[in-house]
Amino acid sequence: STALPPDAPKTVRMVRTATPPVIDGKLDEAVWQTADVITDFHQIRPGDGATPSEPTEVYVLYDDDAFYIGARMHDSEPHLIVAPTNRHNQGLGPDDRLVVILDPFNTGRSGYRFETNPNGVRHDALYQSINSFQSDWTVIWDTAASIDETGWVAEIAIPFKTLPFDPSTTDWGFNFGRGIRRRGEEMAWVSRNRTYNPSILGLVTGMQGMDQGMGLDVVPSLAVGRQKTFVSGGGDPTASDTSPSLDVFYRLAPSLNGALTINTDFSGTEVDARQVN
Repeated sequence: STALPPDAPKTVRMVRTATPPVIDGKLDEAVWQTADVITDFHQIRPGDGATPSEPTEVYVLYDDDAFYIGARMHDSEPHLIVAPTNRHNQGLGPDDRLVVILDPFNTGRSGYRFETNPNGVRHDALYQSINSFQSDWTVIWDTAASIDETGWVAEIAIPFKTLPFDPSTTDWGFNFGRGIRRRGEEMAWVSRNRTYNPSILGLVTGMQGMDQGMGLDVVPSLAVGRQKTFVSGGGDPTASDTSPSLDVFYRLAPSLNGALTINTDFSGTEVDARQVN
């Protein structure tokens, strides 16, 4: 075989599956045995490039509908695993966690960040630049996790309809990170200068034939208010108000969305804060 140049990015081959795994926090489906496995993690803290204190195994699969990730975070002291966060969309800085970064356009300038912990909590974010991300960005994906005598396990499914991508791009930017909180340890698959971001990624190769769907999101809402005035010695006049509204988002191109809002309730709408990548 031909040796890769020293500066060549790490790569992993995506395996297409006809049978998607069950997202239940257990790697007991036979389909995971068909996936390529990533094990070459290294510390970014406290060491820089040092061997991690615990091994990590990550498996990647896909089908027409979703990107699947299975990970086993080995831990010789599973009773000391730290996971205080139980609420979705909360930062997982205090927790043992698994981090996934995807750059479907493979530009090295932007991407999406997904995190989970041993409780199966979901936390996602949109990178606004290579050094900052917006946690208000929220999409539909699924994860489950469990703790056993060897450590903890996470399974993740990210539907392709959730993410904009260019079907002609078969190689996506891709990276993993893991935190072991009690040791102050962070590790990654690919890093530089003790960090990783959309400009510091490996690659998953062979992505093709994914279903993007229609690219249409419809968000109806209804605000109902009722007011009652109590009048001494008289009747009790009441007033009510019903205000429907509609937000429609349509993906015009892989990197261009259109937004339409009708009768917007600006006290509760997400349109003003909508960020399109």
